[in-house]
Amino acid sequence: MMTSNSYWQRLKVAFQYFMPQIYLTQIAGWFAKQKWGKITHFVIKAFAKKYNIDMSIAQKEQFSDYASFNEFFYSSVKRKRTSN
Repeated sequence: MMTSNSYWQRLKVAFQYFMPQIYLTQIAGWFAKQKWGKITHFVIKAFAKKYNIDMSIAQKEQFSDYASFNEFFYSSVKRKRTSN
């Protein structure tokens, strides 16, 4: 018996196999630049949690400070202070 997780994985792989790579890239790019307010903030927060992103080193530490996933992805980190 196939679990729902295994089914979902197979479905994602099949989608990627049949969909030309250029279209997947265009779709992902379109989603990344959308500014959907709370939905965007939720996606960014989920991404940061899944990949253990340390927001304390980001210039903008709050998820709500990012208008799009692209803005979050290309954000700056804080500079290290040097002791002289």
